Amino acid sequence: GYIRDMTLAELQQLDAGYTFSTDDGKTFPYRGQGITVPALEELFQKYPDLHYGIEIKQTPPEVAMPFCALIRKYNLQNKVLVSSFRKDNMDAFRRECPEVATSAVEDEVRLLFFTHLVGLHGLVTPAYQSLQIPERGGGFELLTPQFIAAAHSRGLQVQPWTINDEADLRRITALGVDGINTDFPDRLLNILKEVKEP
Repeated sequence: GYIRDMTLAELQQLDAGYTFSTDDGKTFPYRGQGITVPALEELFQKYPDLHYGIEIKQTPPEVAMPFCALIRKYNLQNKVLVSSFRKDNMDAFRRECPEVATSAVEDEVRLLFFTHLVGLHGLVTPAYQSLQIPERGGGFELLTPQFIAAAHSRGLQVQPWTINDEADLRRITALGVDGINTDFPDRLLNILKEVKEP
């Protein structure tokens, strides 16, 4: 079923490690280990020093108020980056919590990208601090050195998603992006260690 149709108590009855496999389904090392879905507040309490990238999914815009209150309660305004595919959710969150960094929604990425193509990206005043974008979108190559430079010139971080292949991670790291969303952080960390070590 949909997460939005379940209560937290119902979600926490599920085995969050049930389908996780590192060997294409041969073994499931976390199945039956008591791993459950944590509430956001539990994460904030247990890991107050981490930085968080949190995506607002299919929730009503009204979630912005309690979400922002929770971030403020744990004084994590400078440690959270919020993204969403839904403009109404992002608009609501930005109104409620203007001190917390956000990522551009699709329309905002499109505007910056096309103004960049004609050399007018300097006219865009971003309401966001990050571009979390795929390599390609709408038939265009988004992750070009030129667009990354245009974003950087506007004070924006570029954090592409979701990059999993090791060769792709190496290639995209070399472009000078500010972060990479990946399902395999160990691969990315190994590549970053190699880059730092001569």
